[in-house]
Amino acid sequence: MEELLEQMIRRATTEAEEAHRQRVAAQHGLAALHIVREEWDQAAELYRTVLRQAEELRDTLNTDMLQRLHALHNLDELVSARRPIPPTTRDHRLKQEAQELRASYVGKYTTLVEQTLSSTSDLSVEVDEHAA
Repeated sequence: MEELLEQMIRRATTEAEEAHRQRVAAQHGLAALHIVREEWDQAAELYRTVLRQAEELRDTLNTDMLQRLHALHNLDELVSARRPIPPTTRDHRLKQEAQELRASYVGKYTTLVEQTLSSTSDLSVEVDEHAA
């Protein structure tokens, strides 16, 4: 019975994260439409909503790292271009947060690539030894 409950919780969490991912994607799409229409404040508010929701849901749902990076980067672009949007106290940190998130994302894969190269190198040495 416990296993069934755990499985149901995992399934519900997965479904909730997927719905959250779709919601964030829709918010990004709406923000893009507002940018096309030069409705800068509405676009900025959507990006800020994505970041706020990611922070609020941090302990219960995972927000995709690339979606957070997208929101940070685009909001920073709006702020840096001095678009007529209401400022917040976080605006001066957007670029830094985006760089840290990007470094974290790339760092994960850099480590995996380095591990793969290391194991490939070891296997190549073994193959060379057996071939000789």
